[in-house]
Amino acid sequence: MPRTPLDPVHVAVARQLRAHRVPRREPLLAAVSGGADSSALMHALAQLGQRTGVAHVHHELRGAEADRDLDWVQAEARALGLPVFSLRVSALGLDLPDASPEARSRELRYAALEQIRAREGYTWIATAHTLDDQAETVLLRVLRGTHLGGLAGIAPHDSGRHLLRPLLGVRRALLREYLRERGLSWREDATNLDRRVPRNALRADVLPLLERIQPGATEHLAVLADSAREWRSGLEQALVARLDRACRTDEGGLRIDLAELPALESPDGRALLAALLRRVGLSARVTRVHVERVAQFLTCARTGQTLSLPEGHVLARRKDHCWLGVS
Repeated sequence: MPRTPLDPVHVAVARQLRAHRVPRREPLLAAVSGGADSSALMHALAQLGQRTGVAHVHHELRGAEADRDLDWVQAEARALGLPVFSLRVSALGLDLPDASPEARSRELRYAALEQIRAREGYTWIATAHTLDDQAETVLLRVLRGTHLGGLAGIAPHDSGRHLLRPLLGVRRALLREYLRERGLSWREDATNLDRRVPRNALRADVLPLLERIQPGATEHLAVLADSAREWRSGLEQALVARLDRACRTDEGGLRIDLAELPALESPDGRALLAALLRRVGLSARVTRVHVERVAQFLTCARTGQTLSLPEGHVLARRKDHCWLGVS
C-alpha cells in the first residue's frame, strides 16, 4: 500500500524544530496575527502535535479591523484546542525617535510576546517569517547601505530572545496553498497593500520583477543570506575573544576600552565595530554608514561628546573609555 506523501509545510516545520532540539512536549508560543503565514504556522504546529500556545498582539492602530483580527485568532485557536493569550500595545508612546512606525510596532510586538512567553511558561516564541520575508529583508538592507554582515538577513533562531522561525525556508505561496487545500481561511491586513511602506513595495513590485528577469531570484537572495550568516558566524567566533577583552558591562550598557580595539580603518576594525553594535541589539538597523560614524567618533571624539544611534542607543566619550547603551 503506497505511503501518503508528507506535507512539505509539516516537513519544513518539523525539520526546524528538530534542528533546534525542540521536542513535541516542549511548550512553544506561536505568534499569530491572523494573516496567512502565521495562521498556517498555527495549524501546522497543531497537526504535528507540538505543545503549542497562541499569542496575538493588538497594536491599537487599525480600530475595529484589529478587533476583528483578535476575535478571529481567538476563535481559530480555541477550535484547535490551543490556549490563546493576547496583549494590547500602542506604538504612539514608544520613544524610538529615528525608527519607522513599522520598527516601533515590531519592537513592541517582540516585547509583548516575550512578556507572554515568560508569564505563561513557554520556552520558545515561534514566528511565521518566510523565505519571501528573508529575500525582502536582504534587499531592504542592500538599499539602505548595509555592511556585509547585514546580508545575513533574518536568523532562523535567536536564543537570546527565545525566537524560532520554523517557516524561514518556506515560500509564502506554499503556505496559502496549504490553507486553501484544507479549506482554511485567514485575515488580510489592508496596510500591507500600502506601497509607501518600502517592504510592501518590494513585495508587490520589485521581487515579482526580479523573478521575471531571473526565475528563482527570491530563493537566490535567501541563499545569499544563509551564506552571509555562515561567513559572519565564523568571523564572529574570531572576534568574540577580542570583544570580551575590549568591553565589559557597565551602567546598563557596554564600557569600551579603546586601547583594546584594533586599527579602526582596517577590515578587522570595521568588523569588530559591526559585531559590537550587534552585541547591543542593533543588527537589524545598522548600516555601513553607522559603522563609519562610530569609527570616526571613536577616533576623534573629545570627552563629553555623544553620538546618537538607532533605537535610542548612544555612544558617549568618557575620559579614558567610551560607553555604548540606551540613554
